[in-house]
Amino acid sequence: MNTSKRNPAKLNVITDSLGFRAIYAILSVVVLGFCVNDSITSFMSSSVIYIIPLLKEYLSFKPNRKGLILFHKLELAILYIIVSFIVLYYFNVFIACQENDIIYIALNPEWVISSNKKLKLFYIWVVHALTILFVLTDFIVYKSGK
Repeated sequence: MNTSKRNPAKLNVITDSLGFRAIYAILSVVVLGFCVNDSITSFMSSSVIYIIPLLKEYLSFKPNRKGLILFHKLELAILYIIVSFIVLYYFNVFIACQENDIIYIALNPEWVISSNKKLKLFYIWVVHALTILFVLTDFIVYKSGK
């Protein structure tokens, strides 16, 4: 069975939901932006709710054109990076620290590899914002049928 050919009915369902997915992604990233300096736990929990459906959808969808395959792999790589941060936070490899009302993520000092380096939670939100580019690109490419 050739898996590169897709069922046209399934493709219609996918393209019909792309507009909703784009709107959902934009609204979700905006809401996550409000959490950036409030609470790391609420940010990470909201990230899980946002990323899991996108990841499920991207894992089940296989484009059949070379350029789209590469773009799809980039999309998955970004999603895996976000999921990695979330998982490592919940396994206590990363901890949250706050300085001057700015939340940072740092390696847990009790972890095998300790470091004094910190990453602003804002930068993780920026990676989330990249997903908007992906869903908008998917909407444009697949809705136009190119």
